[in-house]
Amino acid sequence: MSPPFDSLALRQVSLELKGSIIGAQVQKIRQPDPFTVLIRFHGNGKSRWLLLCAQADLFRAHFTTRTFSNPQEPPVFCMALRKYLEGGRVTAVEQAGADRVLRIEVASTWGRLLLIADLMGRHSNLILVAEDGTILEAIKHVGSTMSRRVVLPGRQYAPLPPTGKPSLWDASDAELSSLWAAAPIPVTRAWLLDTFGGMSPALAATVLATADPKATLDTIVASVRSGATGESPSEALDAGYEAQASVSQRDSLLRQLNAKLDKEGTVLRRRLADLDAIEERGLRAEEWRIAGELLSANAHGIERGTVSVSLPNYYSPDLTPMVIALDPTLSARENAQAYFARSRKAKTTAERAPALRSEVGVRLAELEAIRSQAAQADESELLGLAGTGQGQPPAPASKSRRSESEYPSGVRIKRFTSDEGWQIWIGENATGNDYLTTRLSDPGDIWMHVRAAASAHGVIRTNKHPEKVPHATLRRAAELVAAKSEAKSSSVIAVDYTLRRYVRKPRGAAPGRVTYTNEKTIEVSGAED
Repeated sequence: MSPPFDSLALRQVSLELKGSIIGAQVQKIRQPDPFTVLIRFHGNGKSRWLLLCAQADLFRAHFTTRTFSNPQEPPVFCMALRKYLEGGRVTAVEQAGADRVLRIEVASTWGRLLLIADLMGRHSNLILVAEDGTILEAIKHVGSTMSRRVVLPGRQYAPLPPTGKPSLWDASDAELSSLWAAAPIPVTRAWLLDTFGGMSPALAATVLATADPKATLDTIVASVRSGATGESPSEALDAGYEAQASVSQRDSLLRQLNAKLDKEGTVLRRRLADLDAIEERGLRAEEWRIAGELLSANAHGIERGTVSVSLPNYYSPDLTPMVIALDPTLSARENAQAYFARSRKAKTTAERAPALRSEVGVRLAELEAIRSQAAQADESELLGLAGTGQGQPPAPASKSRRSESEYPSGVRIKRFTSDEGWQIWIGENATGNDYLTTRLSDPGDIWMHVRAAASAHGVIRTNKHPEKVPHATLRRAAELVAAKSEAKSSSVIAVDYTLRRYVRKPRGAAPGRVTYTNEKTIEVSGAED
C-alpha cells in the first residue's frame, strides 16, 4: 500500500527537491499518460527524473527510477513544457504553505516561469505559469462551468484561498504551543483537522494512536523542519505507488475501453432502429409508385394548389379509389415525379438493409466479445484490446456511400474491414483509383500509395478522426495497397500515407495520376490480399 500523499509527504519531497535540483538544468520532458509528466534534471554531475501526477487517485510528486512508455506523439501540455522549460535552470522549489501545492521556478529564455503542481484529489492539476501570472498551459483545462477557479491558457493563475489555519511546518513553536493550550481532553481527530494547516486524516490517526499526541506531533514537526526524515521520501513513494499505479492504470484503461464500447454500441443500436424505419418505408415503395402512375394518368384534370385527390386505382381488382396527398406548390406531374423518386429510394435502401443489418450485428457481437475479454485482461492485454475497440470506426454503412455494385461502369473498388473495425477501400484499376480518390473519400480520410511505384490507391475511412485509427489498421491497409503494386514481390515495400486533403489530381492528368504532400511512410513486406 502506498503512503498517503498528504501535506507532510509533500513537505518532505519539497525539502528533498530543494537539496537536489536547485541550479539543475531541465534536460528532457515526457508525458507518458494524460495526467503524468516526467522531467529530467541534471545538476552536480547527476541526472534524476521527477514524476508529477495529477490523476485523481494517484496524485503525487517524487523522484522516480521507473521506466515509462512514451506515446508516439507528445500531448499538447508536454509540447508546451518542452518549449518553455527545456534548457532552463531551477531557481526555487517550495510548498505553498501547508497546502498540497508544489511550485518549481525555472529561469529560461522565456523569463522566470512557474510549474505548479496542485495535488488535491480530483482537483489535481499541473499548470505552467508565466512571470506575469498568465497561465501558459495546463494538463487539465478547467472552465467556469466546472469550477470557480478557472484554469485556462491566457487566464490569470488564481492561488488557492488561504485556510486561515497556522501551518504545522511554518508556524513558530510559540504559536503551536498556544494552540495546544486550547486542546480538548482527550484530543480529537476533528480538533486536529480544524486547528492545524497541513494536518491530514492519516497524520491525525498516527498522532492519536500514541499515548501523548502533542509530544508525537512535536517530534514529527521537528523532524520535518530539520530535514531528518530518514530514508529518501521519493524512494518510499516510488516503491509504494508502483503497484497501486499498475492496478489503477488497469482500472482506468478498463473504464475507458468500456466507455468507448458503450458509445459505439449506442450508435450501432440507433443504426438498427434506422434500418427498421428504412424497411418499413420499403414496404410502401409499391404504394408510392402506384400513386405516381395514377397522378401521371390523371394530371390533366388536377390543378396546382390541390392538397389531395381521390383517384380510381387501376391496379386494384375492384378499382377502389386511392386518396393521394399532394404538395400544393407543385403541379400534378411534379407530384407524380416526387412519388416515383420516393418509391425508388425506399426500394433501393430497403434492398440494402438486410446486408447492413448483418454488418451491424457482427460489430455488436464483436463489441460484446471485446467486453468479455477486457473483464479478465491484464494491463498489457487491455492496451491491445483498446486498439480493437479504439475510437469509433465509421458506421458500417453510410447513406451517402454507394455499395460496390453501384459504382459507375468500369470503376472497380474493393472494400475490406480491418480487425479493429475500420473500413479500408482499395482501387482495383485506374478508374477505380481515380473515383476513390476524387469522389468517394473525404478530406479527413487516410490515403495511401506505394512510394515511387505504380500501385492501387488505398483509403481508410476515418469518420473525421484520423488520429483514432489504430496502427494495426494502418499496417493492414498498407499491406493491401502494397499487394496491388508493381513492387509487390519486393521484400520491403515503402507505402506513403497522408490525409486525402493533401492529395491533388493535376489538371488534365490521366485517371489515377495524383500528387501528394505531408506524407509519412510505413514499410511492409510483400503481402497478398
